[in-house]
Amino acid sequence: SADNYVIQDIPLNTGWNWVSFNLVSTDLASVNTTMASVNAKVGDLVKGNDFSYDQFTTTGVWKGSLTNSGGLKNEQMYKIKLQKGDTLAMQGSNPDPSTLPITMTKGWNWIGFISQKNILLSDALGNFNASHGDLIKSQYNFSVYDRNAGWIGSLNSLKPGEGYMYKALQAGSFAYPRPSFNNLREEDTNPELTAGHWNINRSEYANTMSMIAKVKLPEGQLDSEDHVLAAFVNGTCRGIAQPSTNKSLKELSYFLTVYSNEEEEKVEFKWLSNADGKTYAIKEQLLFNNNNHKGALNDPFLLTLGESVENSVSIYPNPIGQSANITVQLSNDALMSIEVYDLMGNKVDVVFQGGASAGFANYTWNSSNYPNGIYFIKVDTGSQVVNYKVVK
Repeated sequence: SADNYVIQDIPLNTGWNWVSFNLVSTDLASVNTTMASVNAKVGDLVKGNDFSYDQFTTTGVWKGSLTNSGGLKNEQMYKIKLQKGDTLAMQGSNPDPSTLPITMTKGWNWIGFISQKNILLSDALGNFNASHGDLIKSQYNFSVYDRNAGWIGSLNSLKPGEGYMYKALQAGSFAYPRPSFNNLREEDTNPELTAGHWNINRSEYANTMSMIAKVKLPEGQLDSEDHVLAAFVNGTCRGIAQPSTNKSLKELSYFLTVYSNEEEEKVEFKWLSNADGKTYAIKEQLLFNNNNHKGALNDPFLLTLGESVENSVSIYPNPIGQSANITVQLSNDALMSIEVYDLMGNKVDVVFQGGASAGFANYTWNSSNYPNGIYFIKVDTGSQVVNYKVVK
């Protein structure tokens, strides 16, 4: 019937996308029919759990273990990687969530969301017997279950077309409810995230780890929702969070998602104060491990402030495409140079050389005429010389 007819359009970003399908369609039996509306490039991926995937081939078709095993399922999440963003458009019928139960195993599960409307997280998972400490994450946010306060974190509602990962302490199953109205709360689904002078394109990264953190501030200073905590790998921003209310402790905590494509990368942290506008280094460091989680609702991971950063540099994006954006914060006026070197140590370009004023300034390295490879961007502020590795 017309009331049961569903059109699903899923915007797909360049890079990684966590998706699920909320309609019944025979197209799901094959990745080729599911992805027919997408102008795929050779090497694009559709990845399921348990190492199953299909890849777009030189013959113009999708091939792999996903299609060979029966295609895609409503109950599951998939990660789609595209070299160029597009829209996945499908048609089908509205499924009955009670006929498509979500089975949870102990540990990590890739779950779909079967609904035509946004549903509050507490309502969407109301039929599941969550355990204290269970964690659910989207591509951009996460929440943790507290036996007394319910779900707490940056993920507040589930959205049609989005996919989710759920870490269950106990196995079980549940079915989504039928929503009686549209929850107007919109989750953060823009891959571009900016806070302060830091920026990250989160769709560039396949993997995430999460952290519930608290910043130990000087005596008498209170945390504020205007403060910013950011994670960095080799000078590139890999995560940004502003504090929100932790109902378990009745105080502010940072619910930070950190992004990477590689294991064991060294993650450093910086904190931006709204009181004095200064950036402070954080003493603690971590190694990135996919799906790892640090801190608990009642015991956040404690971060301690170091000295204010005299000069701060961040580079975005990394890996870079046709250009790299370089943001420099100077505590004083300085003679500064920004130079680019190749892997052999040869200077290949000068981005800037001259006098720079105190404060923030943005510079751009146009890398379009340079071959793919590894480069080092050297920033010399007179009192400090730092080298940042970037990949093109």
